[in-house]
Amino acid sequence: GDALWSRRVVRVIDSLRPMFLWDRLYIGGGNSRHITPSQIARLGDDTVIVPNAAALSGGARAWQWDKR
Repeated sequence: GDALWSRRVVRVIDSLRPMFLWDRLYIGGGNSRHITPSQIARLGDDTVIVPNAAALSGGARAWQWDKR
């Protein structure tokens, strides 16, 4: 269920944090809505849950060419 999924997500993030040293990690997608509030609180200030729309607009912006 959601509790098990949430614990796994937090465990993976905690294991990847020392390897990648990100300033901010954005988590989105359909399954991000299943992360329980108690586990969201454990993610830390460097991790943010974002809606799917944010991922789509950010991805499109990343692929825009500079037309200078």
